[in-house]
Amino acid sequence: MKPETKSILEKARRALAAARRDLASDDADNAISRAYYATFHAATAALHEKGLAAKSHTGTHHLFHQEYVLTGRIDQQTSKTLSRLFQDRMNAEYTFSTTFGPKAALDAIEQAEAFVEAVAALLPT
Repeated sequence: MKPETKSILEKARRALAAARRDLASDDADNAISRAYYATFHAATAALHEKGLAAKSHTGTHHLFHQEYVLTGRIDQQTSKTLSRLFQDRMNAEYTFSTTFGPKAALDAIEQAEAFVEAVAALLPT
């Protein structure tokens, strides 16, 4: 694995740890946001390993889908976590009438963990 890819993947894992701390502090909205960033950084790491990068979150999602889902390296269900958590993060950050509860945050963290580990399994050690 390229050194920078490893650093990006470590950042994904730190985001997961932060999500768990936020959940323990009763900040479900921020936990959702951190869970999304864990998936985003994992997708970024996978793309970086292939020498690819996008200029936006949406671009990263699209490129990840193209390189990993359409090729069958990541299943469709796992890949949906990235876009679902992106939408949840947008709601948690920018919609003031919507707040997430602890159950939703825990579900997001668990889905993000599964996504990060699925991506990590694709990368060389």
